[in-house]
Amino acid sequence: ADLQEIDKEFVRAVFSQLRCGSEDYEWDIYALAFEAALNTKSALKLSRTFLSTARDSLPHWAAHARLERLREHVDDARKVYQTVPVTSQHTHTQPFVGQLWWDWAEMEWLSGNENAALRVIQRSVKIEGTGGMVVLRVKRSLDDTISCAHEQWKDREAWIKLRAFVELLTSSSQDAALTVLDSQPAASVNENPGRRESMMVASLMLLYNHSVILRRPTPTAVLRDRLQIAVDTYLDNSLVLGMFLEAEKGHGIWGRVRAQLGQSTANGGPREKSISRRIAEVWVPGWEKVRWQSEIERTRSGLAAAAESERTAGSAILWRVILEFEIRVGELQRGKKLLYRAVSE
Repeated sequence: ADLQEIDKEFVRAVFSQLRCGSEDYEWDIYALAFEAALNTKSALKLSRTFLSTARDSLPHWAAHARLERLREHVDDARKVYQTVPVTSQHTHTQPFVGQLWWDWAEMEWLSGNENAALRVIQRSVKIEGTGGMVVLRVKRSLDDTISCAHEQWKDREAWIKLRAFVELLTSSSQDAALTVLDSQPAASVNENPGRRESMMVASLMLLYNHSVILRRPTPTAVLRDRLQIAVDTYLDNSLVLGMFLEAEKGHGIWGRVRAQLGQSTANGGPREKSISRRIAEVWVPGWEKVRWQSEIERTRSGLAAAAESERTAGSAILWRVILEFEIRVGELQRGKKLLYRAVSE
């Protein structure tokens, strides 16, 4: 629904103009994400076009495999993983190598084949065999890879996730896996605070997939308690908020969600909400459709407060959200008045 009024050709032209050659993979991945939201087949067609001029680009291959996974063509994604990181000679510290290995292991796991996932991790560090000693060697090799210098943080993070994944697969211990993830970023957090948030999301995704997607026996409180900490700490992270809402769904305690949308506090006083947080609050009531009508006024008052706030009143994005909200709830006259006010602001 959000893409119906979009000028698709204009957006495509923006991605095309901002692209700086075949090696500028970041804009290509954004373009593929946009196409995938429209139609996965058209996204794959565009991906093949990119790959035709970037045959050796690991990030382009990683994106292509993710598109195949998105349309649930696991075998086609597996062909990419079996060809690119395995047959090509890449060092462990080369950008996107670790991310390809992680994507492959995660795919096998989510497909229900834990043994295949473990074999993928073993192949990533070139260790074959079975048994406890082999597992110890794999862990040691992953630790060595993590400690190496990596050009990009996300590559190191991928190896950290693989190390935590080994704990989960071989001991079925969520605590052991979480310990690996929680202990890693402490030394680097002053260098880049975003890394701690990234590791928190990684731990939540591991727990969420383990307990919700794969339905493995897990104490409910483990995920929900960690989500509560994350959603309090990282107010603007919509992925965390989405998992929080999903975990609360069906528990009959929507009040926790309502409380979460109340005024956040920091150091004992109120903390003003960002634009992204305000947008999330419009998105949240639609999570459970039956609650939408009862949340309209609450959402409207939150947007009104943002329009009065010195920090956010000048945001064209905020005013666009306010107008779109009134259109969707059928209050066209109110929307028209607010449009004049927005132009005045």
